[in-house]
Amino acid sequence: MKIDNNKVFAATSESGIMFSDDLLENIPPQLADQLTDALVSTDEQFTITLWNKAASRLFGLPANVLLGSKLHQIIPGLHPSSKENIHSSLIASGKWKGETMIELSTDQKIRIELAIFSLSSDKPGYAAMIRPAAGTQPVQISNIKELIYNKPFFNALAEGLIVQDDKGEIIVYNTVAESISGLTRDQIIDRDFLEKERSYFTEDGNPFSWDNFPAIIARRSGLPQTDIVIGWLQTEGSVRWININSHPVIEENGRLIGTVTSFTDITAIKAARQELKNSEERWRAVINNSKSGVLLIDHQYKILLANDIAIDHQLLMPGAILIEPGMNFLDLLPEHRRMPVKETLDSILRGDAVEYEIVYTKSDNQDVWLLANYTPVKNADGTITGICFSANDITAIKENEFALYKSEQRWKFALDGAGDGVWEYNFQTKESYYSTIYKNMLGFSDKEFQNEAYEWHTRIHPEDVDKVKMIDQQYETRTIENHSVEYRLKSKSGDYVWILDRGMLLERTADGMPLKLIGTHKNITEQKRREEALIQSRKRFGSFMANTPTMTWIIDENAIFRYLNAPYLKAFNLQEGDIGRSIYEIFPKHICDLFVENNWKVWNSNKAIETIEDGVGPNGDPQIYHIFKFPLETEDGVRLLGGVALDITQKVILEKRLAEEQETRKREIIQAIMSAQEKERKELAYELHDNVNQILSSSRLMLEVAIEKPDISQEFMGRSLGYLQNAITELRKISHSLIPGTLRDISLEAAIEEVVQNINATEKLRIIYEKAIGSNVKMIAPEIQLAVLRIVQEQCNNILKHANASEASISLNIDEQKILLLINDNGNGFDTVNTKKGLGLNNIFNRTAYYNGSIQLISSSGKGCNLQVRIPLPSR
Repeated sequence: MKIDNNKVFAATSESGIMFSDDLLENIPPQLADQLTDALVSTDEQFTITLWNKAASRLFGLPANVLLGSKLHQIIPGLHPSSKENIHSSLIASGKWKGETMIELSTDQKIRIELAIFSLSSDKPGYAAMIRPAAGTQPVQISNIKELIYNKPFFNALAEGLIVQDDKGEIIVYNTVAESISGLTRDQIIDRDFLEKERSYFTEDGNPFSWDNFPAIIARRSGLPQTDIVIGWLQTEGSVRWININSHPVIEENGRLIGTVTSFTDITAIKAARQELKNSEERWRAVINNSKSGVLLIDHQYKILLANDIAIDHQLLMPGAILIEPGMNFLDLLPEHRRMPVKETLDSILRGDAVEYEIVYTKSDNQDVWLLANYTPVKNADGTITGICFSANDITAIKENEFALYKSEQRWKFALDGAGDGVWEYNFQTKESYYSTIYKNMLGFSDKEFQNEAYEWHTRIHPEDVDKVKMIDQQYETRTIENHSVEYRLKSKSGDYVWILDRGMLLERTADGMPLKLIGTHKNITEQKRREEALIQSRKRFGSFMANTPTMTWIIDENAIFRYLNAPYLKAFNLQEGDIGRSIYEIFPKHICDLFVENNWKVWNSNKAIETIEDGVGPNGDPQIYHIFKFPLETEDGVRLLGGVALDITQKVILEKRLAEEQETRKREIIQAIMSAQEKERKELAYELHDNVNQILSSSRLMLEVAIEKPDISQEFMGRSLGYLQNAITELRKISHSLIPGTLRDISLEAAIEEVVQNINATEKLRIIYEKAIGSNVKMIAPEIQLAVLRIVQEQCNNILKHANASEASISLNIDEQKILLLINDNGNGFDTVNTKKGLGLNNIFNRTAYYNGSIQLISSSGKGCNLQVRIPLPSR
């Protein structure tokens, strides 16, 4: 909305009531600030309620300082050109218009055109439109000191006020500011004093730095800083709180010439708020600690408050809706309950009070009984302002009532023929009553067994008479109110029947002595027979457990032994008193930890396990036990476990010895095989040297003679061919055994180098050979060096035959601890899991195992093969 300033000013001459014009009726401050003429409004007491931006420019005073101040404090005197009294004109006609002189201070005056009007009756007060008279310049703000220094009206303000120039120098520090802060003008500008003598803090308790003071921030940023709350601890120990607002004072050209800071003492307000909060918290704590669910409901059935119990009750209902303030109470109810409850609420609002019981089915299909209570809430004058609804969970009471009813039914059923005989006895008259079932239980008809005390007393087994007499004495001495005892009664057949006699005192005499007893007799003969059978069974079980060669035990989840059989006690030199002790009190902790860990495996899986566990004998010697553990039924919520153990220490020792002997035997076999192979190779080498070599030498001799004597060359050439055929025959016999048997002539690394060179010469495979040899290679046993050479030859032969590889590498590393041989190729590779090892690989594995070495073979289809052989070297 835009406002035509001239139209507004002209309107003031046409109407005695300025705000009767639509343009000015209830004009908001934002629109008033669009006017180029000053607009000022006051109430009936001339307290300023509106001061637009044009007024601030005209008089050089900001609105945030002036709102709430008296007009005559801001503008001390009006001097109209005519002698007409402005106030009288306002009373007579509700308006005044003309030129006047306003005296801002003793040395500063300004001539203005002024139009003043009375406001409408619903908002009594005054409004003034002001513009400088022709030829009059508005106040020029070049220095804030020129306008507001020593203004007397500042001391009349209700708020503390500090006015500072653009450098932060305090120009105005009114009396209210001094009263609230408790600081003099000199102290307020002494920052060292403030930082040493007074510590300020924010509402959350954090220290408040003077660098963050709102006036400093406003001067630095040019932005207002509003509603900043800080506090400090006063000398008497109380805290004072103030609310601060700082606004920059800026010229039309945007230059900041100072800041205006106002603050009010809000200590009482904060104390009141805190007290209100504490009161609310105490009240809510009382409500939440109530055992009843409580709701506060207004006239429109809207929920104003709900305590925790009410919320919890609601969440138990099917399709539960979370109770929130503002929701309709009827929406919480099932559809069929809403109309009856609405009628109840209406009656409460008329002053009634209603209480009833109701049952709901919760989401878990369990019934919950509630005692619902509706009472009107009244204020001090008795007006009904709402409804208080409370709901008490009476489910337990209802369940007890039902349980009592069922108990009465069961008792009645017992009296009517549940199988127990009913009796009654009068201590005073000695009269007795026995039900028909009671008599039948002993083999008598109703007529055969008289309702006399002697009928019962004379049939008690002689060994039980004293036991029964003691019960009568305890009733007479008021020691007991009820009893339960087992004894024997003679039946009609002459046999004794075990009965369980239970009774209670039904009535006393006026002096407190017992008068009537009532009770039942139950035939427990069969139960007694089963108990006796159980006792015999336990004896047999105890005998078995005491004589079994295995150790057995029962232990609970707290590591406490519940049972130990005789072999267990004997095996560890324990006594019966050790039953009930913790395993950690008997055995070393590391043994117990493993034992308990396996126990929890049984409990967690609820399955039996078989395990081998280490232990210690009575002398601390290590033992090994074959153990079976299995879960047992819990007792009083505590998990139990049973165990059976057999000492297999000697068995394990024997098995270990046997394994060692087998390993030794295996090594002997491997050594024998390898020795045989080496012997065979020596013999083959011998054959090559002493047989094949001689044959070839003879063949050469024949060829030389044939060359020298051409006339008879055919004869010698024929002999040479014969010799060659013999050599071929011999070579066939030893075709695969031409490798030397020892490394006496060359070193291991040189022998491997020779193998590599021979293979590379064929151009069928390119092998890269790398070696790192320590100084002690000559100290390695010849048979170990030979084994390494054979492994290299075997693997190279495998690569040539099977791998279809183009490249391979051999790496030989020897140090003081080991020989490490690595052979890689880029060939076809193979499945190491599913492929059966051939003779070559078996030889490699056997040679390595013989010297306590290890092999790692890595290969897969299409990815070549990686062989790693590690043979430890014996220490020197």
